[in-house]
Amino acid sequence: MLARTPLFVSIGRLCHEKGYDLLIEAHAELIHEGFNHSIAIIGWGPNEPQLRKAIRKHSVEGSFFLLGNKNNPYPYLLAANYYIQSSRYEAYPLAVGEALALNKPLISTRAGGVEELITHRENGYLTEFSREGLKKAIIDFLSNPSLVNHISKQQKTFDFNKYNQHIYQQTRTLFDDTLYERNDL
Repeated sequence: MLARTPLFVSIGRLCHEKGYDLLIEAHAELIHEGFNHSIAIIGWGPNEPQLRKAIRKHSVEGSFFLLGNKNNPYPYLLAANYYIQSSRYEAYPLAVGEALALNKPLISTRAGGVEELITHRENGYLTEFSREGLKKAIIDFLSNPSLVNHISKQQKTFDFNKYNQHIYQQTRTLFDDTLYERNDL
């Protein structure tokens, strides 16, 4: 069922912050404009009923799938052509890091720490959080294989050690600042 069209996958909690409501709208418009693809979301959360209702409302039951929580999401991520993250807000984008580690071409909104991991059109594709931004990114991936190949090649050169050191330094600074403030009390 999922393998007949280019497949985007996302991993995340089904909540407002993840922006899946807007992703459904962008996806539906693209399907109705003739851009054949599927999207599968792995995860669960409080917005599942509203998201299922939106999928029915936009008549995309055959191309937008809520797969529920999976103990091991990696087979789904590996089977997908692309990873997509549509977050309104994001702290540490763990799933984006996992997609990078698995060399999965990815699209992400510019939310939280994503821009520390992704350089636009180099090791990933960054877009603003909007229906039009998501649509443009998906169209670029579906219609520009050379861009996707370039991103995939660049992902292989990503230095996770450098990134992890940067995250460690930021976390350490936060802890040090917090301890310093507490000592002033």
